[in-house]
Amino acid sequence: YQRRVHGLWTQHQFRSFRIARYDPLTSAGGLLDIVMALYVIYYIIQMIRKTKKCLESCARGNWNKVKALFSFFLSPLNFSEIIGLLLFIVGFILKTIWAFVSNLDNEFKPPDFPTDRYPDQLDDVLFYYIGNNICNSINIILCSLQLLKYAELNDRLHVLTTTMRRSILDILSVALLFAFLVVCFAITGMAIFGNQLADFKDFDTSFSTMLRSLVGNFDYAQIREEDRYFAPPFYWGFIVLALMIGLNLFIAVVTSTFIDMRALRMARRMMLLSIIKKKKKKKKKKKKFQSY
Repeated sequence: YQRRVHGLWTQHQFRSFRIARYDPLTSAGGLLDIVMALYVIYYIIQMIRKTKKCLESCARGNWNKVKALFSFFLSPLNFSEIIGLLLFIVGFILKTIWAFVSNLDNEFKPPDFPTDRYPDQLDDVLFYYIGNNICNSINIILCSLQLLKYAELNDRLHVLTTTMRRSILDILSVALLFAFLVVCFAITGMAIFGNQLADFKDFDTSFSTMLRSLVGNFDYAQIREEDRYFAPPFYWGFIVLALMIGLNLFIAVVTSTFIDMRALRMARRMMLLSIIKKKKKKKKKKKKFQSY
């Protein structure tokens, strides 16, 4: 529970998790984990080869190796690939520990599972199980982003991926300003309504309440009933600053970069067409000269 000035906010949390029913060394599940570990080792070798190729190209072009490595590793797709690889390794280690911890005690198996008490060893199993699930969940998103590499093969989709790559710094700047506004209003709401309303009882809950208000999930009648004088400026100030200005800045940044990239694409296409036309004219002139 969490202690407040005028009472107690009780919190209950129920978590379901699995216990490994297989031997991590001899069963089919353990063999599958070994195969995945070999695949990760192969992936690491391929990443090292890519880095060597980058360094070799720097040596041929007399470029700065440090800047080239930074640009290689900090490019969005390569950076997400490296983070995904690290998360996969961490998740694999956590899964292996989870399997071993689950098989350490025979109490976890169905015939001997205790019904009159809670085994303390389950806390360790829960920790490793949830850690493995978190790593795998993030890794699914990062692996899906790798499909954007193939999107660049299409001319129209290449403009979209290039737009996101070019505007990433501006997006981060606007996101920092947006996060600052949300944090300020979350702290203000916690200070004013925290002792009476559960939606503002602590910083985490208040922050999530402010984010939910951006999509319309906000109980204005509740805060107005609590404080009818401060509720209107609090609500409308957040809507104007965060929703109308903050989110529109995101759209403006992406739109301006997209317009520039589309204009550049059209200019390159026109240049390519002019080159092709010039080559065709030269071929026609050569044919006429040969006929004479």
